[in-house]
Formats: sequence, structure tokens, C-alpha cells
Amino acid sequence: MKMYVALHPFGVVVCDEKGKVVDKEGFGKDKRVESLLMCSGKKVCGVEKKLIDRIKGRFKDVEFVFELEKEGYKSEFPNPAGEYVRRNFENIVNTDSKEIRRVYALYSKYRIKEKIGKDRVIVQVVNAIDEIEKIVNTMHMRLKEWYLWYFPELFDVLKSNDAITKYVADTGYRTDFKGIEVEDSAGLDLDKRDVEEIRNYAKRILELKEEKKALENYLDNMVKENMPNMYEIAGGVLTARLIEHAGSLERLAMFPSSTIQILGAEKALFMFLKGKGKSPKHGLIFMSSYIQRTPKKYRGKVARILAQKLSIASKLDYYGGEFKGKEYKDELENLVTNLKK
Repeated sequence: MKMYVALHPFGVVVCDEKGKVVDKEGFGKDKRVESLLMCSGKKVCGVEKKLIDRIKGRFKDVEFVFELEKEGYKSEFPNPAGEYVRRNFENIVNTDSKEIRRVYALYSKYRIKEKIGKDRVIVQVVNAIDEIEKIVNTMHMRLKEWYLWYFPELFDVLKSNDAITKYVADTGYRTDFKGIEVEDSAGLDLDKRDVEEIRNYAKRILELKEEKKALENYLDNMVKENMPNMYEIAGGVLTARLIEHAGSLERLAMFPSSTIQILGAEKALFMFLKGKGKSPKHGLIFMSSYIQRTPKKYRGKVARILAQKLSIASKLDYYGGEFKGKEYKDELENLVTNLKK
């Protein structure tokens, strides 16, 4: 004999195959939202268990079919109990619309909070780091053009943006530097006020770089704490990049390994599908040291295996599985070592 179980905002209903109510149980007035949250999960809640035990005492050989998915039970949507609830909703609830809206509003709020995890914060931090990087690069260009009028000879000696910025921030004024004589400079003679403004501008660039570094450390620690399996295999930066590109850890965990392998190489893939290029062997995972240390002809193989390990690791991290990151890391290290030989 089949019994069908369905949930409504204020309780649980059990019907037979013909849709006739066999038994029902309501939530306590003060615990409606909490009970609704518990019963809407995949585990059988206390109210549902109470109903099941009660019905088993009245009937023999009963098979329970839930409308929602439940561990250890069959599910069927829609089922007769759910249809009964939807047809007779007003009579079952039997309360004013304000209370219904209140319960649904609180229920929605809790479900939204459940869905928003640390992976969403990681996405924001990655975007913040990228934005700072763009701003710093733009400011570097402006500083070079600005300081060039004052001390053009410096750029023959210092080539990197970081070295130039540090010199301007620390020194500012023209000095004899690595064979450069100040007296021979072809630069403009700027006022002290002008030079100080350029110097302050360089200091702001260094401050932004420090902020970027702090965010990267924060990101690395967050990934290590919340995605230990992926962190062990790919490190903090690559893991964060993969999550950011996928949109969330949940979406990444749903991707097959073949998608993870070329994640970030969508343009190259579309060009290949149009017959205008080669099929990409890897996307963002090219950042991994395993691929970087592998001879070119074997990189496709390593990328495929790395993507497989990351696919499993993302699922373990999202669904709360055991820690296997060290095991996967050792396998990848052995693979790369053997291929290099």
C-alpha cells in the first residue's frame, strides 16, 4: 500500500492513492519557519517521522512516497497528497494572508542565506584584485609620462614600472643615479610643489599595490579554509579564478572535467568549432605548476588529468566530502616527474 506525503507552509499531509487524507500534522505556531526549513530538506524531519510512525501503527506493508526528494524514500512530483494541498490550500492553512506572507518571506530569506556561501565572497575579492590591477597599470603609465618631462634619463636605466614608481616615491627629485649626472639632464626644471605632487602620486600607487597584496593573502587563506581539496591541488589563486569564471563553487562542481579543462579558453574553442584554429588543450588551468613544469608534448595529458582531479575536488569541497587533496596532489607530482624523465 502506498501513502503519499506532501509539505505545506504550516504542516505535513499524508494521502492515499485516491487523494484522501489519511493523517496530517501541523507545525507549532512559534516554530513554523524552522519546521518548514527542516522538512524541506532531504532528510526526514521530526514531524514527518512522527506521521510515518503513526501510520505504520495503523497499516501494514506501507510504502511512503514523498513529493520532495528524501533520503531512503521514493519521490514523485506531483503526487496525490501534493495535489490535495494545492486544491484545498485555503482550507488547510486556515489563517490570514499576513501570516502566510510572513512565513514565506522568512523562509525565502533563510534559503537565500543558505545559498550564499564563501565562494560568492571569493568571486568579489577576485574582481576587486583585477580592478586594482587595472587601476595600477593605468597609473603606472600616467606616472611615466608625467615624470618623463622632469627626468627622462632615468628611463634609460630603470625599465620596470615597479622600480620607477619606487624611485619616484622614495626620492622624487633628480639625483645622480647609475652614471646619470643631474646637471646634464634634459628634463624641465619643475617647482618643488610640482615634484611633490608627482611623488605623492607614486606613493598612492604603492599603497594600492599593498592593498592588492593584502587582498591576495586574504583570498589565499579563505580558499584554503573553505576549499581544502582544490587548494591542495591548484593553490589559492587558480582555485579562486576557476570559481570566479564559473560563477560559484556550486556551478563549478556541476561541470564535467572536460569543461573545467578548457574553462577560460572559450574564444579559442569557438574559433576551433568554426574551423579557424586548433582545439585548446587547457584554459585557466595552464596557470598550474603541474602544466608549466611538463614538456610541451605532454601538457594536454597533464591538463586532462588535472581537470579530472579538480572536478572531483570541487565536488568534495561543495558537498562536504572527505579530504583527498593530498592524495591527488601526490598522484599529479608522480605523473609530472615520470613524464619529465
